Amino acid sequence: MTFSFTPLQNKGWLNNDKNGCAKCRRYWYRGRLSNWNVGQADCNLGNLLFAMKTGSNTIRPTLHGLVLVLAATVLSTYAVRAAIVGRYTPDQYTLHLWHLDETATPVADAATYFPLALNALANGATLGNPSAPGFGTALSTYDGGPDGVASTDINAVLSPRPLPDDGTALTYANPTTDAFTYEAIIRIDFDPTQNLGAVTNGGNGRNQPMVIINADGNTDAARLFQFRLDPKGINPNFVLWTNPLTQPMLEFININVDLGSVQSMLAPIPTNGPDAIALGNWYHVAVSYDGNAGIPGNLMLYWTRLDPMRTSASLIGTATMTNDLRIGALPGFAIGNSSRAIASIPTNSPTGNFVGLIDEVRMSSTNRSPTDMQFQATSIIGTDICDPGSLGSFGVTNGVYTVRGSGEDIVGSADEFYFAYLPLQGDGMIVARVVGMQPNNPQSEAGLMMRDGLDCGARHVFLGLDASTNMFLRRRLAANASSIQDAWPGTNVSWLRLTRIGNTFIGHVSTNGTNWNYAWATALVLPSQINVGLAVTAHRHGYISTAQFDNLIIGPPTPLPGPWPGTAPRMYVCLDAGTEASMQNLGGFPVLVGGVVGDQFSIKCTNNVAAPFASWPTNATLTNTWGVATYLDTQALTNRMRFYRAQRTGP
Repeated sequence: MTFSFTPLQNKGWLNNDKNGCAKCRRYWYRGRLSNWNVGQADCNLGNLLFAMKTGSNTIRPTLHGLVLVLAATVLSTYAVRAAIVGRYTPDQYTLHLWHLDETATPVADAATYFPLALNALANGATLGNPSAPGFGTALSTYDGGPDGVASTDINAVLSPRPLPDDGTALTYANPTTDAFTYEAIIRIDFDPTQNLGAVTNGGNGRNQPMVIINADGNTDAARLFQFRLDPKGINPNFVLWTNPLTQPMLEFININVDLGSVQSMLAPIPTNGPDAIALGNWYHVAVSYDGNAGIPGNLMLYWTRLDPMRTSASLIGTATMTNDLRIGALPGFAIGNSSRAIASIPTNSPTGNFVGLIDEVRMSSTNRSPTDMQFQATSIIGTDICDPGSLGSFGVTNGVYTVRGSGEDIVGSADEFYFAYLPLQGDGMIVARVVGMQPNNPQSEAGLMMRDGLDCGARHVFLGLDASTNMFLRRRLAANASSIQDAWPGTNVSWLRLTRIGNTFIGHVSTNGTNWNYAWATALVLPSQINVGLAVTAHRHGYISTAQFDNLIIGPPTPLPGPWPGTAPRMYVCLDAGTEASMQNLGGFPVLVGGVVGDQFSIKCTNNVAAPFASWPTNATLTNTWGVATYLDTQALTNRMRFYRAQRTGP
């Protein structure tokens, strides 16, 4: 689908592209109804300011100058709706499963057949640390952190027996097929861009791997495997990897000394895209082997952001493992560090602690598929709304959703279209790219909808495109009432994002899926559970229009990716909420502040714009979690004139 772009014209309501301070990223706006005056921000105060007047008139500022930033297309594909599995339930393939929810040892093994308790928590390792949502608590082997270089900084560990003892009776593979899968979730508590290698190579001197799961020993007969993260700067010293690493790697080492073989298999960990390694994030990691020694691609390495909108684990590399894991070994076993003692270390203790948190460690006797790990999908539902004249349909092939819809339109007091949707509870979002349209006429439409039920005249918010590449945000504020919309002609956007935060609905658009621009917002009180999905109408009763979507996400809100497109934050009045009736229904007047994710603001309000800024009372403090922060001013219900200032206070 080809789109052209025509810049929008300022209609004189709210000019939010001028008079900002690039140094401190702050603007202010002042005005009354459509009479807006814009001024330079005071850099010492750092504020955004505007006024609104309550009453029978609705404030309707119009988007000024939709600025789209071009970048490389993001190729990562998501399926419809996903969920994190959470704490695993043992199945027939579960060899070992440690939830790590204890606050002290022993740590129980939830496996049915070969349970192995972890009894030794040593050298600074701790239990009871808050884990990812839904996982209880986690193990920390942070110890001395990324800059710890002493032997006592890098030896935190959890194991069945005090190390360096070997002799753990561990079931680690299928006794018939030799297949296995090892998994964990981990939190990164170090800067992955930091060089943690040798000082001679520009590193900080730590120069150690970060072991996740380990079955190694102090004699050749006790050595099995290491599953670990190799940080930037260390040198694996194996075949193709004989120089200090320029980015982190995920590594599995098969230590089959019986066959004179130590084989390292590495895959680069993503540094950009949805699975990019980053400080403070949780990831699911896994290694899986199908048991067919010597066959290309028999070993798979997975690295996936622990994101509730993912439906399968992300494969980051494959390798050919030459030999199966050795049979009958009695290794030392450890989580969070090596189980092999280093004779040169005075404490004779392990030296490869994982700098972060580890949880939900599972070992299986099968090569689990990427959809049999921490991620799962649910099915989308499709239906015609009202009587569109011809039956619509939808289907999915390789992540592309093809939706066929008939119907007169999605406007007026009743709609006719095809809706492919899922129920969504509470705050959430839908994201998709419109990759193509085969319209019946230039007014055929496709886009994203949040809807209060399936009735013809149900309330809704619809962010869409028509076949002439016009972009719009349409909404029905009351059941069976006429829809209203704001539209922009000839845009080149193809990515759409519609987010619900409370009773505020916010549209964003993009050309590439990374750099997003605010489009429009509305406010209406909808039930906690609504229907969210893809909408297509032919704009002609009885005829069919077809649209293709990909990169579809339906789920909880996430922060806007990519950089903030301006040099300063911006303040938006929430549309459709300037009348007394609408504010009474909402419980106040909604205000939006857009800017850099993580920015913190103090919202100050007054009835007297002439009052010194220092005297303005603070009504709320906000953190911009999603890219746009929302605030509902309940005092606007009893004050006919309100002035607002959003002062950036951090970080």
